Amino acid sequence: MTSRTPESELKEKIKDFLDARGAFWSMVTGGVYSKPGDPDMVVCYKGRYVAIEAKAPNGVQRPEQKTRQKQIEKANGIYILAYSVRDVERELNSIDSGLYG
Repeated sequence: MTSRTPESELKEKIKDFLDARGAFWSMVTGGVYSKPGDPDMVVCYKGRYVAIEAKAPNGVQRPEQKTRQKQIEKANGIYILAYSVRDVERELNSIDSGLYG
């Protein structure tokens, strides 16, 4: 049995949460068709593009992830640096309340 990392456990919890909220999500896997710094998952929630980068409690964004965050936000997407499911919940609640228009 393989041990799971705190980050992989968080990703599983986020997936379950997104399913419960009725969001469409997809994991972004690295490879020849991805870009350095791509988020862990992309989400469509109530018509909004949401990118989620999951991090363990002591995790830090790499420089290319910070660059990707700026690009997503410049394009009016929502970028969530998630250390917990609560971080994702807070942003989806903001979408629900109309904060993002």
